[in-house]
Formats: sequence, structure tokens, C-alpha cells
Amino acid sequence: GVGKDKAQSHVGIDEYAMLLLTRAVNDLSGTLPLVNVQFNRGVGGKTIPDYSDEPIADSIRDEILIAGGYFVNNPARADFVLLVNTASNGETCEKHNSLPPQTLTKGEQKFFRRNAKRFSSLVEEAVNKNFLVGVADITFANGSDNFLMTQLRDKDLLFKLQAYGGWNTATNSSGFALGTGILAKKMSRKSIDRLLAYRYLDDWAYQANVRTQIAEELSTRPNALQIYLHLGEHESEIVKRENELMQSFVKENLLQIKSFTLSNPWHRMFECRIDF
Repeated sequence: GVGKDKAQSHVGIDEYAMLLLTRAVNDLSGTLPLVNVQFNRGVGGKTIPDYSDEPIADSIRDEILIAGGYFVNNPARADFVLLVNTASNGETCEKHNSLPPQTLTKGEQKFFRRNAKRFSSLVEEAVNKNFLVGVADITFANGSDNFLMTQLRDKDLLFKLQAYGGWNTATNSSGFALGTGILAKKMSRKSIDRLLAYRYLDDWAYQANVRTQIAEELSTRPNALQIYLHLGEHESEIVKRENELMQSFVKENLLQIKSFTLSNPWHRMFECRIDF
């Protein structure tokens, strides 16, 4: 039969380009990268995230094969260590950028804060051991885990990573972080940081915060959902507001990023374009 390193039926879609590009680079350079994967405490790799029908550990094992890599149990042997931010209860949360807005209860905030503290310690430990570390941030769908990102910011770890993904689905996030993390050895530190900056602006600043706030501001309008799905004549007004909020967020959280502009090329709020 045909092995999984040759053909797969795999969950996901948006991450494929990155994974196949990584495989092409590895094939052309004759490289077999060794990859270690670790999960947060609790259910961990057995988590079946939203928009998937299988445990995330199985999806990531397949993604490693797609990328032309090989899984190893020992992080000290690995060329790249992928740390996966899962919730201890095995559930993924979808409360970002919803319309009408949804807020976390005090109990939920306490749970996610504790969860993020444990995971940020795992990241810190791996970085301090000089492992080449990437983060697949899958606790929340449609954006970063704010509790985790503030922990990484406060510990000065954001730009000590090799890769990060906090996309709209778990496999999008893991596949992108895996591919870019494997390729990091072939990239300059400046290029790695630029790619990290883009992800932090998109996944953390925009998706998990600015888009969420705009949705809340729009919620008072009778045609809120229509505007949210197609900006139409409101686009210039909303893009201006998005950029104001993005600049405020960056001044508070991402001082390394000096200049950028944001737009919505598909004339809706689901995705954004960032130009440095």
C-alpha cells in the first residue's frame, strides 16, 4: 500500500501550502528534520479541537510527515520542538470576535489564566534549554490565547520563539507553526522575527482583540451582522478604527514593531492584510 509519507486524507486546508513548501525545501536539500511535540498538561494531545474530528496529536504527527520530517520523543535530539497550547479539559474555546459579543465568566478567566501560566512555564523551560521552539496556540479558535500571550510578553519570550501560529483552526495553527519552525534553521533571525511579528499582529492583536472590539462596537447597530460580513460603504470608517486600535495595542504589547498598516482586502472582517 501507499504510506502516509506519500498520500494522506488529512483534516485542515490552509496549512497545506506551508507544509508542502517545507517538504519541497527538505527534499531539495536532502534534509530530514527531527521534530519533538509537547502539549500542555491535562488532556493534551487527545484534545479533539473545533473544526476537527480527530485528536490533535494525530493531526500533528501527520503534518510532520507531510512536511518531510520525523517525530522523536526526546526534545534534546530534535531540530525543532513544537509546543502545543491545549486547555487542560480538552476543549477549545470560541469566544473571540463573535457577533453578538461573548465574554468569559470570572471562572473561565481563572481557568484560562492558570492554564496559560502552566504552558508559559513549559515554553520558558524549553527556551532556556536552548531548544528551537515554536508554539501552536490552539486553546482558542479564531485567534490567540490572550492569557498566554501576555505571559509570553511579560517573560520576554515572544521573540525568542522560532515560530508561532494562532490561526482560526487548530490544524491551521499547528501546520503553519510546524512548517515555519522547521524552516527557521534556514532563515535569518531578522526574517524569523518579521514572520513572528506578522502572526502576532494578525492572530493576537487583530483576531483576538481588535476584531473582537469592533464586533462589540458594531453590535449596537441594527445592521451589524451585514456590515461585519461585508464592510461595503462602511469600510473606510471601520479600517480607520481598526488601525487606531491596532496602534494602541502595539504600543502596549509589541514595542518591537515600529510601523505597519492594516486593511481588509476581501472587504470583510474575517481576515486582514498587514503591510510593514
